[in-house]
Amino acid sequence: MPQAVLRVSPQSLTPDNTHYDAYDAGQDYLYRRWYVDGERIPGDDRHIEGNADPDADTVRVTLEVGTAYCADTAHAALAIRHQALFVPTAFTPGAETNREFFAMGKNIAHFEISIYNREGSLVFSAEDINSPWNGNNLTGSPCPTGNYVYRIRYSTVYQPTSYQSLVGTVLLIR
Repeated sequence: MPQAVLRVSPQSLTPDNTHYDAYDAGQDYLYRRWYVDGERIPGDDRHIEGNADPDADTVRVTLEVGTAYCADTAHAALAIRHQALFVPTAFTPGAETNREFFAMGKNIAHFEISIYNREGSLVFSAEDINSPWNGNNLTGSPCPTGNYVYRIRYSTVYQPTSYQSLVGTVLLIR
């Protein structure tokens, strides 16, 4: 009975590093077939290389080996770990574009943000990445032009119990 043994490296990818290698670590059988995301790859080499779509979330590699009477398959799914968080540096409430300040992320499991003025007073907080700051303080009054400090605490779906902190500044322009 054939046994497909698939080795893939690296175990995960990033949009900047989408290259992977897949290797048949089993015995030689009558035939060997490779599939990437369901598409058959020509040839029957023991080793294939590829580049994943950087916008995808995963790439799936399948190895099928067989004899004249039976076959076996092995599968590997490589996660493409996208940059977790992007935080802009300025925004302009009241303008036609860029009216709100918000972090953008992919694969975020938990998110908290706090924004402080120059005196260290809290002017905004949220626990939802989809909750933007409109430039007003907690009482609803417009905050003046200036730099504000944000503190973000988040985790990703890849490591939901491992929290990361990010501190930076944002310029509010009126």
